[in-house]
Amino acid sequence: MPDTAGTSVASTSSDRTAADRPAARPVKAPAAALVNPVMRRDTSGRHDSIPTRAADSLLVPPRADSTAADSSDATAAEESQGRRLRFEFYEVEDPELLSDLWKMTGRDSTPEEGHYQVLKVRDDSTTHAYLLREGTQVGRIPDSLVAGLRRAIRMRSGTQEGRVSQNIFGNFWNPVHPLAPFQWPTGLFIELRHSASIVQDANPEFEQTYGTWLAVRPVPWAHAEAGYFRSHYSGGLTRNLYDPGDNIPDGPFWNTRQSWGYVALGVPGIKYELGLDNRSIPEYFWLDPHAGSGSYALGREKAGTPLSPSEDFPDATVIKGWKQGGRTQPPKENFSQTLRLKVGQVHYSAVFDPDVYNSVIHDVMFQDLPTPFGQMGLGFVFAQGAAHTRLLLDFFPVNLGLPVPRGSSFNLLFLRLEVAMRDTRTFHIGLASLIHLDSPILRPGGNP
Repeated sequence: MPDTAGTSVASTSSDRTAADRPAARPVKAPAAALVNPVMRRDTSGRHDSIPTRAADSLLVPPRADSTAADSSDATAAEESQGRRLRFEFYEVEDPELLSDLWKMTGRDSTPEEGHYQVLKVRDDSTTHAYLLREGTQVGRIPDSLVAGLRRAIRMRSGTQEGRVSQNIFGNFWNPVHPLAPFQWPTGLFIELRHSASIVQDANPEFEQTYGTWLAVRPVPWAHAEAGYFRSHYSGGLTRNLYDPGDNIPDGPFWNTRQSWGYVALGVPGIKYELGLDNRSIPEYFWLDPHAGSGSYALGREKAGTPLSPSEDFPDATVIKGWKQGGRTQPPKENFSQTLRLKVGQVHYSAVFDPDVYNSVIHDVMFQDLPTPFGQMGLGFVFAQGAAHTRLLLDFFPVNLGLPVPRGSSFNLLFLRLEVAMRDTRTFHIGLASLIHLDSPILRPGGNP
């Protein structure tokens, strides 16, 4: 079953000094008057300086609810004259991200309608961040939450929705959005996957699978999901099961496509899946080091030419039916059960299917680790008598914001490489492409 992992903002930055940037130079003013860092209008139409809708060279008057913190901000702004300033500016397009930023500023109400931005200002020793509406400051983000803010803003959408920080601790706890590390991704997913697997005593086995699944969040505390897939196979194991004597050399390269699917319900951090799956080649067949010999022994028996006592072909270790006296397919109405757990980037799953496997299949992955070319995942999968290490590499994902409805995203993953290896004689390699469409319509519960 799939276990998934767009940039919702536009960002710019500059390393020029304030003296080199007259359009962004703070205005020298008394502390009482300088509530916001004052900036002139950017008339270039580009975000290579600090855009704002504040009036040209006019000071923003102090608010009635200004506090001592505002005065300290102003004093810090005055003291920053002549220092080397760096600016980062973000347009906030995701309404859920806006809600989180709004809460960071200490406000309990709902954000007013309008276009919101985040301005991050840093010099040689300090960093501050402000939430702006139409270019005018509406709040300051606490300094304790500024660290990693740039990464948090840029990564909060698409397959990475709900992930608010790239530091290790931030992926397990966020005081502003406590459920973020545990939320399951939402959206419509479409996947095409090809794979090749090598097991002992058999030629390579090939698989093609395509399918789709839909995940929604009707309320902040609930998750629902359903998927449908079609798979077919070719290669050594398929021959072992259905033509062990190679009596049909000109037979079809691929066997008949087989359908399977699942439904799932969950809460943040926990998800239960129920799948209808009676495929002749189980999902984790590549985990079994003796899948080749076990499938051959079963195929010979079904073909009416059972193995002689002198032929030594051990039974499969993981696949329950691949042995003499076994069966090529599980019962027609075979239901598998999967329990999934998620804490930040750590994912765990346990597959229970006593009609197919001799033991529970455990899968542990640390996903969505940033790389120069995209992201990656590391982990391992194991069952009784077998274990593989796993590596996932996502190359050059494309993440685009959609204008309607606001906060929607289109995410395209051209290539995902999956490698699971026991040793040089038993390993699995898969290539996949994935399309992911997400929208606030699919998560009306939003984030708490």
